[in-house]
Amino acid sequence: MTTHPDAIKPNSIEACALEPYSIELCRTHDGSWARAESELSAAGIPLPLLQRSAWATALDQPQFLLCARAPGGRAVAAVPVTVTRTRALPGHRVWRAERVGAAAELQGLVAAIAHFKALAAAEPRVLCTELALFSLDGEVLRELSRAASQLGFLPEASPRGYAETSVVDLTGSEAEVLGRFHGTARRHIRAFERRGLTVAPITHPDRAAEMQTLVEETRRRTGGAAPRRPFADTIALANARPDLVRVVGVHTPEDGRLLAFACGHRQGDHVSYADAASTRAVRSGTPLGYGPAWALMHWARSLGATALDFGGITAGSHGDAADAVGGISDFKRHFRGAVVTVGSEWRFEPRPLRAAFAAGVRKLIGAS
Repeated sequence: MTTHPDAIKPNSIEACALEPYSIELCRTHDGSWARAESELSAAGIPLPLLQRSAWATALDQPQFLLCARAPGGRAVAAVPVTVTRTRALPGHRVWRAERVGAAAELQGLVAAIAHFKALAAAEPRVLCTELALFSLDGEVLRELSRAASQLGFLPEASPRGYAETSVVDLTGSEAEVLGRFHGTARRHIRAFERRGLTVAPITHPDRAAEMQTLVEETRRRTGGAAPRRPFADTIALANARPDLVRVVGVHTPEDGRLLAFACGHRQGDHVSYADAASTRAVRSGTPLGYGPAWALMHWARSLGATALDFGGITAGSHGDAADAVGGISDFKRHFRGAVVTVGSEWRFEPRPLRAAFAAGVRKLIGAS
């Protein structure tokens, strides 16, 4: 990135959105990201995992954080930006801001989004920007979506994230939480102990290959692609920061073979159910997803989280030909969470002709 943030000249709409906030560009290597994160946490805004300096450092990929500061220098919001190369147009980059929605002042977050757009427009090698908004508060999501539209972002035609999810209420006693589940979920959770299945944290990075194998098996059942996940880095981060990440697995009592796993990410005031997978090659006598999900809820409650975001849900059910993951959605519905809209994705292409050319190249690559 060559453009200095002080040299940016936003358009009139962006300039209005920025007032009276200033935007600090933060990196991990100089400690500015960690300092901004700490200030926001002290202000009652603990950032989602994907906006944490520990996550950025663990994944070791180009990233920066835009921190909005109110007059006087008080940190009020942040937008994390991940930079990736695109094969479609060598030398160009895609900037993606993920899970944007936490802020002490909503207008400060809008200012950071405006700066994100202006910074991309000023950087000649940015092909496009992707803005993934997220909030469990429907009104916050609507306000941010309106702001994104006014700033010139367009709705993403092919969003990468999920718009709807099941949010499980974790408040009250353990008995009260369990009591809100469907009887099927309670029965399968209790079956783990009876059948001698062990649910425990995964702490050794050398289990990453087994986890990837389970993901590939699970995706074959649902017909989806199985991207490579940085599981070794995720396990290492869970060991270093057990307050941010938890990885739990189901193991056979005889030889400790990994049969299933699930990852939990702390996202400020709640926890998200991230990657999860299981095998059907071994007969366990009970569905393998319930034990890890309940273990992550235990962990979430220990952190003071009040809800678990189940990582998306679809309207289909088991056997639905039009919904390959309908059976997984059935599993999530057994925990009787509230199905809510939490996300919307937006796109801005500062150089439309280049973006159109790159889209054509991607189609050719996909067809070859």
